[in-house]
Amino acid sequence: MFETAVNMGYYDIPREVNQGDLAETLGCAPSTVDEHLRKAESEMLSALLRTTNVDES
Repeated sequence: MFETAVNMGYYDIPREVNQGDLAETLGCAPSTVDEHLRKAESEMLSALLRTTNVDES
């Protein structure tokens, strides 16, 4: 789902699509898109911060 969001322009400025567009494409509810993107973003940011903290030590 995250890769689809990136490929469809969800993270572009301005956004090319919104959560409703993604949900329609993926065949799910917008709330499901929101939940999955938040989880993916959280995991990626946590990994980035762990990597950054290791590099700074």
